Amino acid sequence: MKRMLAGPNAVMEALRSKPGAISLICLADSLTPTSAKRLDDLARRERVQVETMPREAIDRLAKGLNHQGVIALGGDYPY
Repeated sequence: MKRMLAGPNAVMEALRSKPGAISLICLADSLTPTSAKRLDDLARRERVQVETMPREAIDRLAKGLNHQGVIALGGDYPY
């Protein structure tokens, strides 16, 4: 099972503290340009892949989590 972080603040903090734990960041195309740019810039510096997609696609990936237009996928969860 992949780890998932939801929300711009959670993803930003994860990028700052453990960027290697994130493999992909998904941004909603409706996200405000300022938030999207900050996340995108930091992700590029840390060499994390970023994809922009429709909010509906993020809703499906987030499976009910309150994502506010941003989710990050990490490696498998260590049980």
